[in-house]
Amino acid sequence: MKHFTPTITAAILMIALFTIAAGSLDAGERQPEGRVAAMDQLDAARAKLQVAERICHMFHDAESGAPRGGMDPEAIYRWSKRRMQAEIELYELDPSLGNQEDAILRHVEWMKAWNQRVVESDASSPFGIAITEYFVSEAEAIHVSTPTP
Repeated sequence: MKHFTPTITAAILMIALFTIAAGSLDAGERQPEGRVAAMDQLDAARAKLQVAERICHMFHDAESGAPRGGMDPEAIYRWSKRRMQAEIELYELDPSLGNQEDAILRHVEWMKAWNQRVVESDASSPFGIAITEYFVSEAEAIHVSTPTP
């Protein structure tokens, strides 16, 4: 009897489940292709935003919700920006949820709050503070350079 690694076993199981699920739909149960694709995109965009949100929350204090100081500034900025981009993608697919400016302003506000936290913590060097100031400026530049509807 042949033994598979857990990764191979999981992959085989996923393929089998997908095949069974895809084959279980009758032609009459299938939705039009455009609708399925749009829902798939919307679900994918929601999932991407949820993961980015979860990661961004890791940069916040669990009790106060305040941004934590002393963490990798590049990672904090990169994940805030990814969250912004995921929000924009979601809002483009479903404008009833918000708009591009909402997502950008959220990113700007988060960068400002993080900068304030770093300044107030007295734990950062002038270089660390300057990095957060740059990220605030970059976020604001994204905001002012994006046309509003």
